[in-house]
Amino acid sequence: MLFGNNKMDSRVLNKILLLLGLFLLAAIILVAGPVKLLEAVSRANLWLLLAAAVFLLAATLLNSLRFHLLAKPSASLSPADSLYLVCFSQLVNQGASAMLGDAAKALLLKKMHNLSYSKGVGIIWVERSLDVLFSLICVGFILGSLSPQGFYLAIAIGLLLLLAWLAVLFSPESLLALIPLEKAKAGLLSFQKTVKGIGVNVIAKSLACTFFAFTATGLGALLLLSALGYNLDFFTVLGVVFAGFLAGIASGLPGGLGSREAAMAFIFAQFGVPVAVTVSVSLLLRVIISAESFVICQLFPASKFPTAFTHQN
Repeated sequence: MLFGNNKMDSRVLNKILLLLGLFLLAAIILVAGPVKLLEAVSRANLWLLLAAAVFLLAATLLNSLRFHLLAKPSASLSPADSLYLVCFSQLVNQGASAMLGDAAKALLLKKMHNLSYSKGVGIIWVERSLDVLFSLICVGFILGSLSPQGFYLAIAIGLLLLLAWLAVLFSPESLLALIPLEKAKAGLLSFQKTVKGIGVNVIAKSLACTFFAFTATGLGALLLLSALGYNLDFFTVLGVVFAGFLAGIASGLPGGLGSREAAMAFIFAQFGVPVAVTVSVSLLLRVIISAESFVICQLFPASKFPTAFTHQN
């Protein structure tokens, strides 16, 4: 039976979503024009592409440092182990949903470092909450690109989001207990417990790592756009790129295939960037990040991965 096995259900669903994502991406490429897309990439400035790759690698290293800081209090991770886990997760996320990539990371933490699966998931929740928080703040910068007043509004929204995130972290349990939705309440209490186990100093350092990682990603995307002959201000590019990432996550499609490109194309079009250039930037981001992650993963012994998913206790 098709729906008689949960593992089979998830595999079938992931394949269906992957096909949908590929179909949507192919449709966007056809709209952009495959010939125009190839022309845009072939004319790219190679030095700017190389500089973009350096900044994107820096973003991966900073994300790895953040993960290492968050996981170190609970697991005996080396910096190299953290880098491997982050890069492996990034590779999985390109062909599966973000949830599966995170689940793989938590499972590897359990198999490689005897960290309970629930603790691993808790650490990843902190990572993802930081990513969503900073992504929303970055999206707010698009308002600033549309009008001077919008910039101040974006700053105000960003500060409110940061305060709301901190309020969830440090609210008394008695206050969170008042939340009527049981699942939401349990999730927030578990999240708060994980943060308390990590420590305020580590959270502060993680915030700094996230800030610099997002900055490096934005600079990488800015250089990719410049390499293709288009120049926009840094905050606009930052906002558009992370609006695309959020759209990809919200769609549930593996790697945000198609949905990320569609969101970026729609917003960039408001600033005069052709669809072909936008799709080129998005695909270059995917290729560079995936290639760098793949190369880094190859630097580790093969014994780190093959037995990690043979069974789950």
